[in-house]
Amino acid sequence: MKKLISVLAAIILSSIVSAQFSGVQRGQQVQPLPEGFKPSSCNTFLSQYPAVNSQTGQAMFRVVAPTARKVQVDLAGKRYDMTKNEKGIWTCISDPQVVGFHYYSIWIDSVAVMDRNTEAYFGSNWESSGIEIPEGPEGDYYRFNKNIPHGQIRSIYYWSEINGMERHSNVYVPAEYEQNPTKKYPVLYLLHGWGEDENGWSNQGHMGNIMDGLISSGKAVPMIVVMDCGDIKTN
Repeated sequence: MKKLISVLAAIILSSIVSAQFSGVQRGQQVQPLPEGFKPSSCNTFLSQYPAVNSQTGQAMFRVVAPTARKVQVDLAGKRYDMTKNEKGIWTCISDPQVVGFHYYSIWIDSVAVMDRNTEAYFGSNWESSGIEIPEGPEGDYYRFNKNIPHGQIRSIYYWSEINGMERHSNVYVPAEYEQNPTKKYPVLYLLHGWGEDENGWSNQGHMGNIMDGLISSGKAVPMIVVMDCGDIKTN
């Protein structure tokens, strides 16, 4: 009986994996992306869209909404009308965008929602979708470099007597931190921008990679970086 259950479990798992990688997890077949486009680095696992063209700076979006009457993409202060095909799939291509990270949202019949194909990023005081228009080699300063030592970004919860509640902070420690338990390090308190939170610098800001590169190249001394939430939250 146990052997039969194991065999059935293996078959089911194999079917799920095959379905995911063949693009039918959501009832869709994976279609080749247009020439020059690649999935955005902000996409969730296996999501092809949104796709970006590093040469033109354009982004291509795809939304499955068969019963919707109007679908738009709100990106960088402009709304793009999407075109619907006979299968209820909406697509559009944006104008060339400035390189770097951008928040965006999908508007379905005048209701703003997140694109389920991307990770969630807190910006403008709500959870948004995100897309990265890649830089060229000049953007290597924020990319992961496998050839240098890497520090850690630690998620820390602590009690605030001022707020009278639990708060969360992200703390970067340099690669050498564990080997120097008695060393005193300078501390940088790095706050986020308007409408963001303590996760902004470490997520969409690639702060860990930037600090690793600066320290490794001698442009910064090893330090601790504290990223807390600048908003006063209350119960």
